[in-house]
Amino acid sequence: MCASGPTWRDSLSKRIILDNGAYEIKYSAASELKPQKIYNAVGKDKKTRAVYAGNKLFEELENGHSNMQITYPIIRGLLHDSDLETVIWKQIFSKFKKMEERASCLALTLPPVLPDIVQNRLAEIVFEDFEFDGLFMSSTHSMIREAAMIEHPVNLGGGAPSQQCEYVVDSGFSYTYGVPFFNGRPLKYAATRIDVGGKLLTNLLNEIISYKEINLQGETHLVNDIKEQLCYVSTSFNEQLEICKQMLNPIAKEYVLPDYKNNKRGQIRDPVVFQQLPPDQEQINTNTNQRAPQLQAIKISNERFSVPEVLFTPQDIGINEAGLPEMIQQSVNKCPKVMERQLYQNIIVSGGNAMFTGFRDRLYQDMQSLKPDGSEVQIYELQNPITSAWKGLRQFCQNKNNFEEYVVTRKEYQEEGFRVLKKFYL
Repeated sequence: MCASGPTWRDSLSKRIILDNGAYEIKYSAASELKPQKIYNAVGKDKKTRAVYAGNKLFEELENGHSNMQITYPIIRGLLHDSDLETVIWKQIFSKFKKMEERASCLALTLPPVLPDIVQNRLAEIVFEDFEFDGLFMSSTHSMIREAAMIEHPVNLGGGAPSQQCEYVVDSGFSYTYGVPFFNGRPLKYAATRIDVGGKLLTNLLNEIISYKEINLQGETHLVNDIKEQLCYVSTSFNEQLEICKQMLNPIAKEYVLPDYKNNKRGQIRDPVVFQQLPPDQEQINTNTNQRAPQLQAIKISNERFSVPEVLFTPQDIGINEAGLPEMIQQSVNKCPKVMERQLYQNIIVSGGNAMFTGFRDRLYQDMQSLKPDGSEVQIYELQNPITSAWKGLRQFCQNKNNFEEYVVTRKEYQEEGFRVLKKFYL
């Protein structure tokens, strides 16, 4: 049955964007200004066996529902359970009013190096399960680069239009991946990955807190909030360790656990200031003028910077991999020598871990000792590292004159099969 009305070829509202992250998916039509987000996970209550998916699961976790077995469709950056991912995608597509899949094109971000079996399964879901008319696939890194070109049009490039080189780092939930680019094309043979991402950092913080303070093994969502509110990257690691040994430690903070009645999110307080408060100020609820119950608090000290430190020195916790600066160096060394200087000058950082305070400064500091003689290091941050790939994908869908050239149509897929996918994957 043919679709009536406008199609993706002439309507931006028919180009559906999915930045398919392992932790959350950012999605919209290409005509929209901001993305919506959905938690990319499915949870099952261990007692009632009730199943929650996407943002419904996220709401349950926000309300303190911790007795949950959570499963992510994407594990270590690759699609692991396509059936669960289909459940999440159905929720997303239901948000688009009057969307006709057979008149629409799905624009999708994927890891830069993707096994054929995963790429083929995704094509099956898109063309056979949902019956989209078109599929555009791009690496997350290619779209991060697009976003960087929007935000830093004057600075990035640095060479002749035919000799532009950039190096894109995406440090997200599952991994940290670096990809060099030449003239807008990813050099996948030089892509380098370390298996340190936000999930590992959250799990590490959880283990430390559960050992030193209180058992939070079933509270990953809560620990992730502690990480996001309190952790940062240090540019003087050893010096800050010494500060943490002081009696009055200015680095230490307390995370007051939510009671899920008055507070659904934990609050940060300074333990030194709090201990000096008179009892009346400490315990009186100003709204009700009644004595408030004492809430449990977790003290976080050197963990604030020692946990994100693993991004730079994973050997500290027994991971036999290079840190982020060395990963970039190894990747650049795989490229032609003539590209070296520009790659160091055009480093773009994105992903959730780039949100850590001090991330850029520490990377810049460490790269100084690794750069070749005569080279300069420039590191470009993006306005929102979480949505940068979505932003680049939206830009590509809107403004590229040759967008259609990169789209695999359902007809081409039916006629040529999986082999048609490779020549279109950016």
